[in-house]
Amino acid sequence: MTYDKDIPDFALQPARDTDEADVFDPSPYDRLLNLHRQEQAEEVDPHLANHSVRDYVFPEFAEPVFEENTELLEPQADTVVETESEVFAEIKSEEAAEMEAEVITEPEFVQEVITEPQLIPQQEPEPELIEVISEPDYVLEVEAEPETIERAKPVMASPAPAAPNSEAAVLIPVAGSLITNELKMTDIREKPETRVYIEEDILVPDTKEDLASILSMTGKVSLSDSEIRIGQLSQDSVKITGEIELHTLYIPENYTGEHHIINIQSRIPFKTESNVSAESLSRLVIKPYIESIDYTVINERKFRAKLTVRLTMREYANVEMQVFQGIKGEKLQLLKEKIQMTHVSERKTDIMDINETLAIKDTQPKPERILKYDVDIVENHKQITEDKAVVNATIYCNVLYLGSNNEVEAMDLSENEEKKLTPQLFQGKTEFTQFIPILNPAEGSKISFNYNNLTVHIKEPDPEEPGENAFALDGNVETTIEIYKNLEREIVTDIYHRTKDVICDKVELEAMSLGGSGVTEAAVREIINVPEKYGEVKRVIYIFGNIKNSKSFLEQNKNIVEGTVDITLLCLPEDEKKTAFRLNKEVNFRGSMEIPMGRGDTKANSEIAIKELWFDRINAKQIEVNANLFISSSVYGQDKYQVIQNVCFVESKEEPGTKPGMVVYITKSDDTLWNIAKKYRTTMEMITEINDLGEDQVLPPGMKLLIVK
Repeated sequence: MTYDKDIPDFALQPARDTDEADVFDPSPYDRLLNLHRQEQAEEVDPHLANHSVRDYVFPEFAEPVFEENTELLEPQADTVVETESEVFAEIKSEEAAEMEAEVITEPEFVQEVITEPQLIPQQEPEPELIEVISEPDYVLEVEAEPETIERAKPVMASPAPAAPNSEAAVLIPVAGSLITNELKMTDIREKPETRVYIEEDILVPDTKEDLASILSMTGKVSLSDSEIRIGQLSQDSVKITGEIELHTLYIPENYTGEHHIINIQSRIPFKTESNVSAESLSRLVIKPYIESIDYTVINERKFRAKLTVRLTMREYANVEMQVFQGIKGEKLQLLKEKIQMTHVSERKTDIMDINETLAIKDTQPKPERILKYDVDIVENHKQITEDKAVVNATIYCNVLYLGSNNEVEAMDLSENEEKKLTPQLFQGKTEFTQFIPILNPAEGSKISFNYNNLTVHIKEPDPEEPGENAFALDGNVETTIEIYKNLEREIVTDIYHRTKDVICDKVELEAMSLGGSGVTEAAVREIINVPEKYGEVKRVIYIFGNIKNSKSFLEQNKNIVEGTVDITLLCLPEDEKKTAFRLNKEVNFRGSMEIPMGRGDTKANSEIAIKELWFDRINAKQIEVNANLFISSSVYGQDKYQVIQNVCFVESKEEPGTKPGMVVYITKSDDTLWNIAKKYRTTMEMITEINDLGEDQVLPPGMKLLIVK
C-alpha cells in the first residue's frame, strides 16, 4: 500500500487498542491547526505573528462566548471540560517558571486561559484593552504594562468587525471641475383662482327718497395693490385688500314719472387672505373681476348687496441656476434633453393721461344729471419694434343721464313750469395711441389695461361754443405690456460613470413654454320678448353686459372659447302709470382660432371684452340685442424637468466584487435603453450596435439583449 507523501507521519500511526487508557493528547490537534494557519498566512494579523497556537483560547476548551444561541455552544458533557482543563493546567505549569521570571518592559500580548466560568473582581483600575480578533470565535486581549496576570472578565460576543477595506465611503466634490451654463429667466406660473364673497347692508342716504324697488345694480372692483412683491422668504399665503364701487338705481315709493329714477353710489371695502404659495423675490399679479351681484330690499331705507369677486393670479418667478453640463477630464454618460421655455424678458407699465370730449348729438336732450355710466377699453392692434411698442385702443362709454327739453320746447314753457327731465342713453367712443419704450425685441407680447381712474362727467359750457353739449372723459389709463422671449436649452437629466460611483441632487425646474397667441372676434344676436306684466316697451334707456362662465379649451389644434354674455336692458313702458323695468337675457357665444400648441400640460388663457353692445326695437313686445366681443388668447405649456446639481464622486473602501463581463438581459415593461446601460455601466451605443437595434426603437417586454461591458 502506498501513501501520499504529503500525509504527516503522526496521521499514519495504527489505531490504539481498546484497553489503552482514554487520555487526551492535544499535540496532533496542535499540529493540524498549525498546518491550517500556514495556509491562511496572508490573513494573519502581523501583531500575532510571534505567538503560537497555545496563546489562543479556543471555544472547545474555554468558556463559550455567545450572544443568543447559548445552547449550541454549551459543552455536551462535564467530563470533557474537566479533561481539557487538566490538560491546559499541565501546559501552563510547564511554562510557569519562565513567565514568572520574565520582567515585562514593554507591552506584550498576554493570554489567560479561563478554567472556570466565574467572575473575579479586579483589584486595580482596568487597564486600556485593545481587542484583536483573528477568528470570530477567538478573543484575545492585550494589556498595557500589566504587573500581574489576572483573569479577564467574561464579555458578550460583539458583531464581527468590518474588514479593513470596508470603511465608510468618502465623497469627493468636483465643484472646481464642473462644466455649467447659467440659466437666468423669469417664469410665468398660473395660480389657482380665489373667490371672495361679500355681503353688505347699505342705507339709503337721508337726502334720498324712500326705496320701493331696485332697478339695477352694477359695480367695479379695484385692489389696493394689484402687484405684490415677495421678499427674501417664500410665502404660503398673501393678504389682499380692495374696494368695490357700487352703483344702484332704484324706483322711489312716490314715483311720479319716467324721470323719477334715483341713483346711489356706495363703496364697500374688503380684505381676504388667499392660500397661494409664492417663491422668494417673485411678483404676484392679481386681477379682480365681479362675477355676480345679487340684492335684497330689507325696508324702504335699507337694502342688502351680495357680491362674488373672482381673483386671478399670476406669479412671475425669477429663476437663476447653474445648469450642469459635465466634468472636466471625465467621460461621463449624460442623458440630455432639449427644453423650450418662455422668458418674460420685460414687463413694463406706462401711464397715459386721458382728457377727451364726447360730443352729444344735436337731437339728444341736454344732460342735466348723470345717473350711471360704464367704461370699457378694447385693444385694436399693436406693433412691437426693437425699441418701442405702439398700442392702439378704443374707449367705449355708455352713459345714462337725465336730459332737459331742447331750446324750442323750453321757450314754450311758462315761468312757473319746470324743465321736463327724461332719461336718455348716450353711447360714445374715442381712440388713443400709446408709445411704450422697451429694451428687448419681442417674440410674443401681451397687453392689459387698468382704467379704474377714468371718470365721465358733464362738460362745462365753453364760452366760445355756448351751444355745445358734451361729456368729458378724464383720468388715466395704465397700460402694461409683457415682452416674451423663447429660450431653448439643453439640460442633463441623468448621469453615470462606467468605472466610478457618482451621486448628485436633482432639483425641479418648472417652466412655461408659449405655444402661440392670437385674437378673434365673436358676434352674438338675440331677440328678447317682453313679458306681459310689463306691457309694451316705449323705449330702451340703457344697455350693459357682463361676461359670465367663460372657458377655453383646445380641440384639434384650435383654441375654442365659449361662454355667455349677460345682457341687461332698462326700459320705459308705454303706460306712464307703470315704472321703469329691467330685462335680462343670457346669450351664448363661441369663438375659435388656430394657435400652435405648447409643450407639456398645454392650457389656454383667454381674455374677453365687450367691444360694442347695441339694441334695435323691433316692436313694442320684441327687442333685438347685438354684441361684438373681442377675444385675446394665448396657448402655453407648463412642464417640469429634473435638473442635475451638486455632483460628487464616491470613493468606496470596499473592493469591487467580480462582475460578469457579458450578460443576457430580458427586458421588462417601462425599460429604456438608458436605464439598462446605466444599470450595467455600459453605453447605449454599445447595446444598440451589438443587438442591431434601430434608432429610437421601443423595447418590448421579454426582449433579450446581449450586454457586454
